[in-house]
Amino acid sequence: MAPKRSKFAVFEAAKTPQNTAFVLLATLIAFGYTALRFQLNIEYTGATWQQLYDLTAPIPFGTRVLVPLLSRPLVHLGYSVREAFVFWEAVSCLALIFCTRAVLQKFITPFQASAGAIGFIHLLPLAFLLRFEWPVFYPHDTPAMLVVVAGLHLALNQQWRWLLPLTFVGTLNRESAILLPMVYCLINADRHPILQLAGRTAALLAAYVLGRLLVGLLVADNPRPYAGSMAFTLNDGWRV
Repeated sequence: MAPKRSKFAVFEAAKTPQNTAFVLLATLIAFGYTALRFQLNIEYTGATWQQLYDLTAPIPFGTRVLVPLLSRPLVHLGYSVREAFVFWEAVSCLALIFCTRAVLQKFITPFQASAGAIGFIHLLPLAFLLRFEWPVFYPHDTPAMLVVVAGLHLALNQQWRWLLPLTFVGTLNRESAILLPMVYCLINADRHPILQLAGRTAALLAAYVLGRLLVGLLVADNPRPYAGSMAFTLNDGWRV
């Protein structure tokens, strides 16, 4: 009989000596990727890091409030906004590696999962570090990926009670947290009675709506160049 896995399997990599190499490699990669992002990416002048921190950035950029709010204690300690964003980018990247490994371990061996998690992070430079028209650093990008992967891990393990606050917190980071109720519903469609599944999915959607309402109150007076809370239109035309 297989041993029972901990509810916090995401962090099991740090518990056993044989995983020390993975932890060190993941830390090195997370720090290196973070350094490259701040070296090769630029600050978007239409929604500066200071505006994001002050919660005054135009919508929809201004609705991504989680990292700016988490950065406030660091700034109060004397660190700059940039340094605070560097810190949370590194933390998010490292956590993303561990969460990806935890998800993959549901389907493949621990060694393969470790290799897959490290390999996944090496795909990110294709989207974020190559030179293109808008090589912009947004502090919410990596946390948004972390939220989805962590949510996938919780959904696979049927840890609905932890997924509920994650959905709310993830919504403060980016509206893509709407994926979490969908992921939970699809993964658990054949695991629960229909009424239970519907109730839990509805609760996750309520957490999302509550998060969006809170964000809306925080940035109610921010400029809206896209005429709404999403960047679907610009200058009276659809942005396909």
